Amino acid sequence: MTATALLIVEDSKSFGTVLKRRAEESLGLTVWWVRSHAEAVRLLDNADIAVVLAILDLHLPDAPDGQIVDLVLSRHIPVIVMTGEYQEQLRTDMMAKGILDYFVKDSLGVIDTLIHFTQRIFKNSQFTVLVVDDSRSARALLYRFLKRYGFKVIDADSGQAALERFDQQRIHLVLTDYQMPSMDGFQLTKKIRSRFRRDEVCIIGLSSQNEPGMAIRFIKAGANDFLAKPFQNEELLYRVFQNIEILEHNLTLEQQIQERTSKIQENEAVLATIMGSALDAIITTDGNGVVESVNPAAETLFGYTRDSLIGHNIVDHIIPPELRQPHKEALLRHASRTGPRQEIKRRVEFPGLRADGTLIDLEISLTTMAQHGQVHYTAFCHDITDRKQLLKSLKETLDVAESANKAKSEFLANMSHEIRSPMNAIIGMTELALASSLTDGQRNNLEIVQQSSHTLLDLLNSILDLSKIESGKLVLEKVSFDTRGQIENACVTMAVKAHQKDIE
Repeated sequence: MTATALLIVEDSKSFGTVLKRRAEESLGLTVWWVRSHAEAVRLLDNADIAVVLAILDLHLPDAPDGQIVDLVLSRHIPVIVMTGEYQEQLRTDMMAKGILDYFVKDSLGVIDTLIHFTQRIFKNSQFTVLVVDDSRSARALLYRFLKRYGFKVIDADSGQAALERFDQQRIHLVLTDYQMPSMDGFQLTKKIRSRFRRDEVCIIGLSSQNEPGMAIRFIKAGANDFLAKPFQNEELLYRVFQNIEILEHNLTLEQQIQERTSKIQENEAVLATIMGSALDAIITTDGNGVVESVNPAAETLFGYTRDSLIGHNIVDHIIPPELRQPHKEALLRHASRTGPRQEIKRRVEFPGLRADGTLIDLEISLTTMAQHGQVHYTAFCHDITDRKQLLKSLKETLDVAESANKAKSEFLANMSHEIRSPMNAIIGMTELALASSLTDGQRNNLEIVQQSSHTLLDLLNSILDLSKIESGKLVLEKVSFDTRGQIENACVTMAVKAHQKDIE
């Protein structure tokens, strides 16, 4: 497969190295760099390499008289010439041979000019130039000249034919002669300009009539530029390049604007989708509370249509009447603050009013945004009426449970107090009976009664302690006790049952 390439023939190592690197970075082409006429011949004879452009040093060690230019031109390859000094006759001779341009290597800075010129040559194929002249020879000269620099070139022999070309294809630049039959260059320029702006189609007027004000008349008719005949080809070339680059710049800006507009539209579409599908109501207002946008969820939540809210003050619609004045005053205070306003980011619970007069409980996330010096509020509203009702129901249930628990505690406390009174009497009477004359069996039985009574009294005291724990009034005490004695007392209470079952 044949590879396209840029050929550089330059015997200076430093200059050639820099030029090759810059060309590879800027042009995106394979760059071949050789340092002699002989190397160039071998490269051009390689059938696998197609050279599309050549940058040539005019004086080489093995070809000091510019033979390299004749060699490359004979291969029908466009040529840009470099030389170490400027000579007018040499420049004239080189241009007459059909080279693209002639540059003096007076510093490394010329490399930027070379790269820019080369980039321009490759870009020119994207632009169409229309040559308008009733002279066939004049049209042919301009046609061949512009084709040499890579432009797409079409021609027309009259103003009417030129206008017809615009109906057939996209034209970027027009070179029009002034003196033509039926429609002169001024009239053609005006007709073109009535259809296309200056940043859409560039027009360069040409005239061999050296009349005062000719350039001004062309410019006022709508032309971008003017050249008087005869002119040097280089002057025409750089006027064409300059206008094309301005047009190219405008096209690039227009494309960037379109891309950015498209991106903005995409973002707006995504935002609209998010707003439309959001479950929470979203309302945006200006600094005075006038509604700027609402989403479908807001229409559903508050019962208003979008048109009935936008342009109206939010306070007069979804704020309960008794809270409207304080809300308006708060907005006014925030709007009247001088200097940088503090950004608001807060979550609050607030009552809301639906279109049918129903009050609802709202959880509102409120944020502010400054744009072009104006404050805008955005409220994300979530209906928490059901949640508030559930919390209220749970609180009522908890209150009932606490009331029942309190009643239980009071009942236990009262019962404990009521039982302690007769229990104290039983203990007291038992002690009196033990103080009297008793048989051993009677004494033993009464002692068991006494121990059981004390055990029951301890149980009642524990119930009272439970009541104190529930009321938060329990005080812990440290009391010494006999572990063995407590165990024995517990066993005594079970002695009768054990005896009945003949258990020791």
